[in-house]
Amino acid sequence: MSFLVDELGLNVSVPSLRVDSLDRDIIRLIARGGQRVLTIAPESSERLRRALGKGFSDDDIVRVAMDAVSVGIDHLKLYFMVGLPGEGDDDVKSVINLLSRLKRLGIKHSLSVNPWIPKPHTPLQWLPMANDDIINARVKELRNAQTYMEFSTYNILDAKVQALLSLGDRDVGNLIFEASLTGLDRGLLEKTA
Repeated sequence: MSFLVDELGLNVSVPSLRVDSLDRDIIRLIARGGQRVLTIAPESSERLRRALGKGFSDDDIVRVAMDAVSVGIDHLKLYFMVGLPGEGDDDVKSVINLLSRLKRLGIKHSLSVNPWIPKPHTPLQWLPMANDDIINARVKELRNAQTYMEFSTYNILDAKVQALLSLGDRDVGNLIFEASLTGLDRGLLEKTA
């Protein structure tokens, strides 16, 4: 990236980045590349991040945010998940505290809150998704905190379909094939979910 920005003078845009991979020099390089929005994925509360082996704290997130603002990045996009195995009400309150802290510091941010989806080849792949009521309540609680400039979320039914597709076997493939032949539509899926 340094070659692209410093030697070739190109604008460069980077996707969502790991908080623990960002230092002031990298953030400065991202800003020199023309990017004005920095996207990071705190994912959950500090307690759950620690349990999942993520190597960064809320203080690290605030440091990255402040470093970004200091070099001209004027907006953060933050990705969070709700419904993680082991998540409790205190974890959601912890996330709200972090978001409130960012707001008090004048750091503008957009918030994307999505259901946790089990993925294959991960330690949590066989654990169930949280039920709809829990996911909806936690999304609502984060939305109601109103610390953000923009808020987005992912449809629960789409999340369940994504989990089915990512964890499913040949039987799921056969079901999808049969559904395509019979004209099974989304409306029917929603009625049966």
